[in-house]
Amino acid sequence: MASEKTIRWAKAAVLFAAAFVLIIAISFSGKRAGNPRSVATRKALPDFRLSDLSGSQWRLSDHRGQVVLLNFWATWCDACRYETPDLVRVARHYSGHGLYVLGIDMDRDAAASVPAFVREYRIPYQVVLADSSFGLADQVEALPTSVLLDRQGRVAWTHVGAVGESELSSVIDRLLHEQA
Repeated sequence: MASEKTIRWAKAAVLFAAAFVLIIAISFSGKRAGNPRSVATRKALPDFRLSDLSGSQWRLSDHRGQVVLLNFWATWCDACRYETPDLVRVARHYSGHGLYVLGIDMDRDAAASVPAFVREYRIPYQVVLADSSFGLADQVEALPTSVLLDRQGRVAWTHVGAVGESELSSVIDRLLHEQA
């Protein structure tokens, strides 16, 4: 007959396994790109400005009329590294077709790490740096996070975690084909 210690150990192992399965299930729930939000439920993102490493300013309102993909990431983030090649392909595929891709780096010491990352992944889109005054950064719960804005600057779709090229393209295509 099993000892009381062995039974407690088995119960603990079962609880641990159940917790692990629950965490995995939660982390994958809602990860499919799905459809963009209905136009009636979309909210405009407030205008903001951020600088890139050279000091050039990027301003959201300058991109009205385009579908804008905001990708929040960091060089230390493994999931960000995993999704970056897909983002690069998406940016190249939709270049000149109404999509503007913006990488928003969340690193603390961006000047030291971002240039090498951009070179390594051959990132063709603009990368800007989140700073302490950028309030939207406080709302990002995890990295990477991608946000697609429709042509009027309204949040149409949000995805937390790495997103693949095909999932992203499906939503982008829908937004590009919406009537203004």
